[in-house]
Amino acid sequence: MASFHTNMVFSSRENLTEWVQETAQSLGYMGGVSRGPETSTKNTGSRKTNCPFEIFACYYKSDDVWRLNVKNDEHNHEPAMYMEVHPFARRLTPNESKMVEEMKINNVPARDILSALKRQNYKNVSTLKTIYNECYKLQMDERGDRSQMQVVFGFLHSKGYIFNHRVNDTTNALEDLFFVHPTSLEIWRAFPHIMMMDATYKTNKYNMPFLEIVGVTLTNTTFSIGFGFMDKEKESNYIWALNCLKAIIDIYDSPCVIVTDREIALMNAYAEWDSFLRDWETLVNSSTVATYLRNYAIHSTYSFREHSMSNSYFNQDQPSYTSIPLMNEIPHQFHPYVRNITNVEGDGNCGFRSIVVALGRSEHD
Repeated sequence: MASFHTNMVFSSRENLTEWVQETAQSLGYMGGVSRGPETSTKNTGSRKTNCPFEIFACYYKSDDVWRLNVKNDEHNHEPAMYMEVHPFARRLTPNESKMVEEMKINNVPARDILSALKRQNYKNVSTLKTIYNECYKLQMDERGDRSQMQVVFGFLHSKGYIFNHRVNDTTNALEDLFFVHPTSLEIWRAFPHIMMMDATYKTNKYNMPFLEIVGVTLTNTTFSIGFGFMDKEKESNYIWALNCLKAIIDIYDSPCVIVTDREIALMNAYAEWDSFLRDWETLVNSSTVATYLRNYAIHSTYSFREHSMSNSYFNQDQPSYTSIPLMNEIPHQFHPYVRNITNVEGDGNCGFRSIVVALGRSEHD
């Protein structure tokens, strides 16, 4: 290949290597440079195609310069149409690696990092996988000799999180972890009325149920309150997590309303659930409207007689129960109070999907 035959001299091996790589990429090839016989020799032929192409970087001590010697300029394969196929071409330069590190610290998404690199250098052929690998390398460098749990606790402590955890008495393995950010407590103190809880599963590589607790502002927007990783979705795990939450927010206000899906373990973990269930059964088993109003006034936080709805609810035309899908799945005591049933997607986020539907939006919002 005549393009590599040159009389140019280079002040350093790095300059020579850079020239070779730029020339090779312009021709659809990628390769390295080995030193000549005056120093050391390394065969740079491809391990996959046994390409005979070979060049040497030779250092001439008398002139203190580097020259390029071509031993074989023949290839046994066609040039690549896209340089992305060469791992070497996808490598980041030291300056690009530094740029990735700075953007990662600022929580810039990988796709945006890649876009920034390509805007800075139009010749860059890195892929998203390159960025992910670089970020992983930075994480490993930051982690050092610390274990993964030491990294997690170090992060929570450095960011000011309020957190608690418990471990297995036998194996000393982490079972439950609960954490709350101070900013979340400030927002909760401003809007301590509604709390929604739901646990997702199979959404992390550890397959641990993830409990998410959110609040609602006066503008119907949600904000995060606390999070918990649990070993199992059992009543004891929920009790532990709720006790952690209670210990943190007791200095503020307790919620007026707690919303969750029909997660029996979570419902049983709530200390006042049994009392609420008894009051609810008394209310829904009322035989007449007058009895219902009397029971509501006794067991409700707010007097029904002062409620603006008054008796208008009972004067509305009731729907035909048989026309509502899934009605047979609902206990018969609740049938008079059911207006509609929406069967949301059961993907582990059904609780939050139900809340969105109740607010009049699509479950996919």
